[in-house]
Amino acid sequence: MSEFLRKILDQLSLSAWLPATMLVGCAALLLQLAALASVDIGAAILALAEKPFGIIVILLFALILTAIIVQAFSFEVIRFLEGYWGASSLGAIVAHVLIEIQLRRVRKISNQRDKQEKRAFRRAHERMLSRNIPRSILTILEDDVYRRRGVHSQADKDEARRLGWRQFAAPQDLARFDRLSKRLDDFPAEHRILPTKLGNVLRSAEDALELADGDLEGLVMRRYDRIPERIRTHHDQFRTRLDMYCILFFVFIVLAMLSTLIVWRTQGQLLSFLFPATFALLALTAYAASITSARGYGASLRAIQRGPA
Repeated sequence: MSEFLRKILDQLSLSAWLPATMLVGCAALLLQLAALASVDIGAAILALAEKPFGIIVILLFALILTAIIVQAFSFEVIRFLEGYWGASSLGAIVAHVLIEIQLRRVRKISNQRDKQEKRAFRRAHERMLSRNIPRSILTILEDDVYRRRGVHSQADKDEARRLGWRQFAAPQDLARFDRLSKRLDDFPAEHRILPTKLGNVLRSAEDALELADGDLEGLVMRRYDRIPERIRTHHDQFRTRLDMYCILFFVFIVLAMLSTLIVWRTQGQLLSFLFPATFALLALTAYAASITSARGYGASLRAIQRGPA
């Protein structure tokens, strides 16, 4: 029996264990609070600690079973949070609405960045004039910022490219411009927009790669043994975190609903409503962490592609 359990446990990753532990542990605590008809967490923990050995065994098997289920559906969880909701009519309608929202968002950020770039250039232009930068060079830089075409000599183009205008800009202007540019980096091309922020971050990272027929997994598998150890470690860590935080998002949503069903037994105690609110906040935090992990995952994929062929 122990050998059988060991083989099962070897197949379960950290990204499955932690969400499963959170779900089973918090669910057991919530059920104990319901049994006590109280929000006394200390009393609930003591009551759980006093349970017979059989209850502990049941919880352990529940934990293992939950971890197995969590790992089995981890890929589908990520796909769902990316915005792949199948071919159902309801899913298509919701996706259409959310894609429109994402399009408006990316266009708004793009417009803000363009305006900020021009604002920063105008200040830099004044400083360049005071430094007696040739007018021909200023015209080339201005045409580049305002997306205009002009006829210029190749020597002037090379000089303008070497000089640039950012070194003459105010740091406050450049800081805002860079922040807006970073936000735009989270979006793919408009025709590739997905309904969710996580989906757009991952798709933007994938589109930045040169993939054969979109074979992302093949890229990693072909180069895995030749990837430097540091980059491979970062890739595995970010991928594990991405899986874990996506699963934790759903775990906290389930716990928020479960705690909402339980609080009616402790009506009149305002403290009881902190449980669903806390789990909802944790769900949002897990989703934000999944986006951060997706950015790191994308950076590791770019590093893998730049590595030895």
